Amino acid sequence: GQGASLAAQRSAGAGALLAQSGQPGKAVSAEDFGQLLARFGADDTQKAQLTEKFDTDHDGSISRGEFLKGLASVAAPGADSDFSQAVLQLMDRGGQANGVVTAQEFAALTTAFAQAEKPGGLA
Repeated sequence: GQGASLAAQRSAGAGALLAQSGQPGKAVSAEDFGQLLARFGADDTQKAQLTEKFDTDHDGSISRGEFLKGLASVAAPGADSDFSQAVLQLMDRGGQANGVVTAQEFAALTTAFAQAEKPGGLA
């Protein structure tokens, strides 16, 4: 049914990112991450706040590990509700903007991050 296809799409989006998670040196600059967030409708304030939250080691770039930890923290019990809401709203705004984050909307953000990791990925 539809539930199975949604689960498969979610697995494909997150799975593609996780499959590459062992490769060192993959990171997206804060500037490129801001551009990626802007494509999902983030304003300058949101871009700054989300970049700061994802860049946990404050090195000016978002590694795949930092990105995945940030996404995982959105759903974690006791999560930072402002951060969680901001990320979920961004995912939803990039899709149907109906208050529900679908598997496709979740996958769209993870896929965009994977693209941004590639040389010239946001060009």
